[in-house]
Amino acid sequence: MKKRLLAIVLLFCVLCFVGCGKKTEEIVIENMSELTKDFFFGENEKCYATLSVGTREKDYLMDGKSTPKTDFSLFCITFFEENVKNMIVVEVSVNGQKKMYDMEFNSFSNAYMVDLEKKILPDDEIAFAYEGESVSLANLSKNFGVNWKEAISIACKNFEKAIDGEIKHGVCSAEFYLKILDKRANNFDDFFWCFTILNDKNESKSIIISTTDGSVLAKSN
Repeated sequence: MKKRLLAIVLLFCVLCFVGCGKKTEEIVIENMSELTKDFFFGENEKCYATLSVGTREKDYLMDGKSTPKTDFSLFCITFFEENVKNMIVVEVSVNGQKKMYDMEFNSFSNAYMVDLEKKILPDDEIAFAYEGESVSLANLSKNFGVNWKEAISIACKNFEKAIDGEIKHGVCSAEFYLKILDKRANNFDDFFWCFTILNDKNESKSIIISTTDGSVLAKSN
């Protein structure tokens, strides 16, 4: 009886150790409300297009809580000259399979956007056609010097105290976002990772990380 009781206690201790032994990065990844893993880009003289691929909340709410996730493939087109249309119809090709999409204008990002609602893989061939012109997109993230996992690791090291302060008994009271800042939209010469913490008190911190060498370019206090 004593041996059986001891075994139960030992098992309980092991389970507690495993539960409490989760790394900060693992908890952060579990609570990512938007996680961009792959980033495609293409342009011509009239516009540029991006395709961000990853996972995000099914019910996308910025409330400091990370809820069940789903895959996303957010396709955006930004015109260099002002376009007055509220919606455009674009043909998107994935590995030669073509489909028409209605793209609505988002005034906040100044771009036309649509979720392709299709699983996109890193080696997929992506292109779009609009008003007789076709543009191919390349997966730039395949050549990033810092991938999404490494970007999260860098962010966790820089925000170690802030993140640990949101975790109690293995429960996190914040959600996290990892996106790509594209050069055209932000007048940059390159692309950058943007990692954001948002807690349930609506307090946030962000860090901008180079996709080339992982250097920190900007950081909230």
